[in-house]
Amino acid sequence: SIATGSAAPADFAAGVGAECAAVCFSPSGHLLAAVGDSGAAVLYDTATWQAVREFAWGLGALRAVCFSPDGTRAAAIAEGAIPAA
Repeated sequence: SIATGSAAPADFAAGVGAECAAVCFSPSGHLLAAVGDSGAAVLYDTATWQAVREFAWGLGALRAVCFSPDGTRAAAIAEGAIPAA
C-alpha cells in the first residue's frame, strides 16, 4: 500500500501460476485482480493481500485483466484462438 508503506507478500499471486501476466487495481483501490498461466483470475483484498475470490473458466492462460470504470465488473483475456460464432 502506498499509503501505509506496506507491501504485498512475495507469493501474493501464487494462485495465478508460475507467471503472473497482468494485474489491475479496482477503481476504489480495494481489490487487485491478477491473471496468469493457471487460467484463473484471482481477486485480492489490498488491505490484507488475501485472495477473496477466484474465477477459473478453463480457457487456458490468461494474459490481461481490467476493471470497468465503476468497479462492478472485470474482464480477462485468454491466450489462444477465439471460438467461431
